[in-house]
Amino acid sequence: MQQGLRIFERAVAIVTGGASGIGGALSGELARRGATVVVADLQAGLAEKTCAAIRAQGGRAETQALDVRDPAAVENCVQGVLKRHGRLDYLFNNAGIGVGGDTHLHAREDWERIVDINLMGVIHGVQAAYPSLRAQGFGDLGAHLRRRHGERTGDEPRGVAGSVSGTGGDRLHQLFEPE
Repeated sequence: MQQGLRIFERAVAIVTGGASGIGGALSGELARRGATVVVADLQAGLAEKTCAAIRAQGGRAETQALDVRDPAAVENCVQGVLKRHGRLDYLFNNAGIGVGGDTHLHAREDWERIVDINLMGVIHGVQAAYPSLRAQGFGDLGAHLRRRHGERTGDEPRGVAGSVSGTGGDRLHQLFEPE
């Protein structure tokens, strides 16, 4: 355990999209620093593998199947953590997707799925966790950690839907940061 300020030691954290990528790395690092991590992901099997790897290293981790597009499921996840642990210290709204290819070729369904996960998923997380964090007098919604998606290649912007929806999630988190 690292010396210094106790930020994650004995904390309880939910990481949405925590089964792989940035979320998987974050879940592992939080556990390494002493947090109990709830790896919440649509891919429950992959989330369990991530948890097993954390537990094999001596960390504490739980799997939670979660589709962040479903506000009731997000609420149930948060309430379940509060019931099992008596607290929630961090919610990392990390779940996110992108669609590759030329933006003008994206179907409406692609845009809707991206916005439902990347933006509405963050909103569902904030709505589910923020009242409890306020009531308990501590806790943090964490940073909005997804990688940036947008880029320009020649005349065609790529990853626009992911970038636009991610920017909304970023701004939402900024508004809930302590002053």
